[in-house]
Amino acid sequence: MSKTDKINHFLQIFESKACNITETCKAIGISRSTYYSWLNDVEFEDQIMFKRDSMVDIVESKLMELIDDGNITAIIFFLKTIGRGRGLQTQKLFRGTSFTDLYHYLENEPR
Repeated sequence: MSKTDKINHFLQIFESKACNITETCKAIGISRSTYYSWLNDVEFEDQIMFKRDSMVDIVESKLMELIDDGNITAIIFFLKTIGRGRGLQTQKLFRGTSFTDLYHYLENEPR
C-alpha cells in the first residue's frame, strides 16, 4: 500500500474511531510517530482538523438538544465552558506570573 493510500485509509478510519489517534494507528498498522510525521503535510493536517471540528459540531448539537430538553447538567456544563467568556464561572482565575502578582491578587480579593 502506498503512502497516499495509507493516508487516505487513515482519514477514513480516523473518523470511525472518533478521532482517536492511537486506535486509528493500530487499525491501519502504523506508529504514532508516522502519524506525527504526516502532520507536516498541510493538506493532511487540514483534513485532520476538519474531521475533529466536525466531531465537535456533532457533540455541540447533541449538547444543545439536551439543553432544549431542560437537562440541568447540560445547562451548567454549557455555562461553565462556553459561558466563561461572559464571566460565567465558578472560580476566579489567577493569571499572574510572579509571587508579587499573587500577593496583590489575594490582597484585592473580596472576603
